[in-house]
Amino acid sequence: MPITGVVFDLDGVLLPESEVINIAAAKQAFQDAGYPLNEAEITSIPGQGSQTYVSRLLRVRGISSERDAELIAVNRGNYDKLWPKMAVLAPHLDDVLRVLEERSIALAVATTNRRFVVERFLTLFAHHPFRVVVASDDVVRHKPDPEVYRIAGERLGISADNLLAVEDTFVGIQSAKAAEMRCAAIPNTFTKHQDFSQADYRIGKLIELIEIINT
Repeated sequence: MPITGVVFDLDGVLLPESEVINIAAAKQAFQDAGYPLNEAEITSIPGQGSQTYVSRLLRVRGISSERDAELIAVNRGNYDKLWPKMAVLAPHLDDVLRVLEERSIALAVATTNRRFVVERFLTLFAHHPFRVVVASDDVVRHKPDPEVYRIAGERLGISADNLLAVEDTFVGIQSAKAAEMRCAAIPNTFTKHQDFSQADYRIGKLIELIEIINT
């Protein structure tokens, strides 16, 4: 089946440094709360929203859910302060989006991040071609649940058979594959050791998407 739509994850894909921001914000929040993170916990964060990983990491420490809202708020505050200084678009992104748009490929974003962050990301463009944006505010269940990708497909009006998801994490790939989409994995520094065996393609740079669409 031909690919007629591409659905991008945000963090680590369109914004490669956002995983750095996410981790720095979490490390500071947990350190200040008296629960420093170890290396394994840090590497488990990419691909998940703060509502997911904050709760998980607190339960590991035997901390009740009463602390969740407080620490999530602190974590998000840290993230929002760091974002303007560190957020940069992925290399060649403008060229990739332009070529896909010229080929009439429908484009979307499907992320576990907040819509506020996605809208701030969109301001980095003079013109962006994303027809659909689905954020954490739009779903009940976060990745690896397929809900965010299913909603993106429905709003695009394109069958999952004709959609390609672009992800940088194991949980993101699980989400896209559960939504019955093809998936291109683009590992980063924090996720390169994760299991990408379910992905249909593995790429090193976004520019390689153009060749995938050609096949």
